[in-house]
Amino acid sequence: MPWLKGQDGLAHLPNQDNKWYKLGMAAEQGSDEAPYAGIITAMKHPGNIFGMHQSIRDMDILSEDKKKMETIESTHQAMLCAQRLSADYFVFHLAQSRDYWDWSRSEQMAVAIKAFRGFADFYKESGFTFIPLLENLEFPKFSCHI
Repeated sequence: MPWLKGQDGLAHLPNQDNKWYKLGMAAEQGSDEAPYAGIITAMKHPGNIFGMHQSIRDMDILSEDKKKMETIESTHQAMLCAQRLSADYFVFHLAQSRDYWDWSRSEQMAVAIKAFRGFADFYKESGFTFIPLLENLEFPKFSCHI
C-alpha cells in the first residue's frame, strides 16, 4: 500500500489508509485497541528484534522526474513509521524498481549516494534511534563496478 497520497504538483500527504501508517500512529499514541495493541506488544516483547525495509515497489531514486521526490517522501514516511514502532533497524535499498543498464554505474552510484546522504541528514535531524542499514545485492542486480 502506498505511503503517500498524491496532490497537485510535487506535494504529497501521508496515506492515512496505509496499514503501517495506522500501526505506527497507534504505537506513538499508546493505543490499546485491537488489533494494534497485540501487534505492538509482540514487537516490543523482550528479545524480539524488529526492523523495517524501505519499499522498492514503484520507487526510483535515480529518476529525474517527480518519481524521485515521491521515492524520497515515501522513504521519509517509512522512516517515521519505523521510529514510531521503535524499530531496531531500517534497511535502505540501493536497487530500485527499474534498472538503468544504459547509464554508467559510476553516475548511478553518485546520484544514489547523494540521495542517501539526504536520508542520513533526515535521520539525524529527526533524532531517530533505529540502526540504518544498506542492503547489498549480488551482481548483476546492482553492480559493484564503478
